[in-house]
Amino acid sequence: MKKGFTLLEVIVAVGVLLMAVSASAGLVLDSLQSVNRAQNRVIAAYLAQEAIEVTRNIRDTNWIEGVGFSDGLNPGASDQCVDYDAPGDTLVNPCSNHALYWDRTPGVYTHDSGGNNELTIFERRINVQSINNPETPIGVDDILQVQATVSWLGPDSGSITVETRLYDWR
Repeated sequence: MKKGFTLLEVIVAVGVLLMAVSASAGLVLDSLQSVNRAQNRVIAAYLAQEAIEVTRNIRDTNWIEGVGFSDGLNPGASDQCVDYDAPGDTLVNPCSNHALYWDRTPGVYTHDSGGNNELTIFERRINVQSINNPETPIGVDDILQVQATVSWLGPDSGSITVETRLYDWR
């Protein structure tokens, strides 16, 4: 009598193997999507924090130059853009295009679509509002609330908002 596998046993074995492989492939695909979501959230968080740091840098530069601490921050205007170029060139400006582009040469994100800059899935908006401090006379704007929102498009679209307050404590 010859020993071997019957056709039914082979079909069952192949079916079990296919189920195991397809389950593993599904887990790998879910893992890759989770990594992509996490990567977008991390990039958005850093871009939002960068906008906050740029506004803080503008305030600090204003103190060094002896001008009003909110000069160049454009308080009251909503949905503005900010990019870090150089300390003297950086301002918060109203803009209509909030899309961020990747500039490969210096390796930075920017609102500038010129040159070889590549459009990304990210958009950044910054809002600067004056808050009146109850301990100072009416009309003295010595607190600014800065809010940076970065959103991204795609199957896992979302947004991150970072907020801080800047004080004129000098």
